[in-house]
Amino acid sequence: AAAMVTMPDVLVLDEATSELDAVMVQKIFDLCAQFNQELGTTIVIVSHESELLARYAKRLVLLDQGRIVLDAPMRTAVQQAEFFLQAGVRLPQITQVAELLTPQITWPTLPLIEEEALPTLRQVLTERPRADSPFAPSPPSSAPPSTPIIQVENVRFAYRAPATVLHDINLAIQPGEFTAIIGNNGSGKSTLMKLILGLLRPTAGRVRIDGVETRHAKVTDLARKIGFIFQEPNDQLFANTVADEIRFGLQNLGLPEPEIEQRLAATLQQFGLEAVQTMFPRFLARGDKQKLCIASIVAMQPQVLLLDEPTTGQDHRDARQILELAQTLNEQGLTILLVTHDLSNVAQYARRVIVVNDGVIIGDGPTAMIMADAPLLASCHLAPPQIVRLSLALADLGITPALTPSAFVDQVQVRLNHRLAPHMGSVAS
Repeated sequence: AAAMVTMPDVLVLDEATSELDAVMVQKIFDLCAQFNQELGTTIVIVSHESELLARYAKRLVLLDQGRIVLDAPMRTAVQQAEFFLQAGVRLPQITQVAELLTPQITWPTLPLIEEEALPTLRQVLTERPRADSPFAPSPPSSAPPSTPIIQVENVRFAYRAPATVLHDINLAIQPGEFTAIIGNNGSGKSTLMKLILGLLRPTAGRVRIDGVETRHAKVTDLARKIGFIFQEPNDQLFANTVADEIRFGLQNLGLPEPEIEQRLAATLQQFGLEAVQTMFPRFLARGDKQKLCIASIVAMQPQVLLLDEPTTGQDHRDARQILELAQTLNEQGLTILLVTHDLSNVAQYARRVIVVNDGVIIGDGPTAMIMADAPLLASCHLAPPQIVRLSLALADLGITPALTPSAFVDQVQVRLNHRLAPHMGSVAS
């Protein structure tokens, strides 16, 4: 509003939506479209929101390492996927689907948004009667639950009475989970994380980490069990070298020097940081800074790793690197808690999702179930990823909620193969 009060000819937005929830991001793009259409304002948006850019922008300028590598109308630009891959920018999920299915489906024009893809997909899927889906969700495991590594029991919290910001929170995280905590801005996610870390004490109820109640534990003792990665890596880096950054936490644990050096060497190798171990951490690329932050925590061998919006401001390449690293650590036994607004990443990596709104947990379940519950997400200013919305729009034709473009394509290809099988049989006979 302040920028538009002078009625400028050009409005430039530099990552203006990177820390906003989905509904607010949509409002910003809608406002920009309104300014452009009604006032003739030229809009220049710097953003990683590829799906929204595909919907609103007419032209795309792609930069890589300080150079313009692509400048074309949006529909032309997205057909040159190799430039996106090289620059670390993700193609819109609908466009990924269209390209993967192009050998089997002829598109009138390459779709950029779900409304453009739906008519062709509906026609193709309607040609084959619905079959029993091989993608039905697996029944829940009957294995007995282990003792929770994190247990939150009847917790209420107020920064200043009587205004309570968390209300009767009950939550259990089992060892080895990869769980995402989502919610709109101001929902209480950060307060809940601080309670789990022991930085805040509950007003009522209790929080236990590996059986230890945080109310009676020192933060330094809890740090041996649970690590925290800041949203902004520069807030966590202070040593003069990469090696010293990792060494610092180990020294604070009071470990003997031989064990410190052993863990340091192993961590540098595990995270691929050996070549930069003498470099000043703030000279690293942003993605490598975040990787160093994670390495410095993992070297201390915690049982839980909390990641607070780790991909904010990151391009797709760096975001993927961070989350695949978290996934690898999870496969090695580390419990991961991820707080984020990016539901595409939640859909791809998390196995469980907890939804917080106005200080209350309003949803908790498997990722596919939560991502497919559009009314639940809308109630806290969030929206399902584009690929999930496309799946839901085709639910009447037997498509189940897909969490990634490849999972959606797998379902469609199964249907296409079923359609072709009888025809091929009649030819052979």
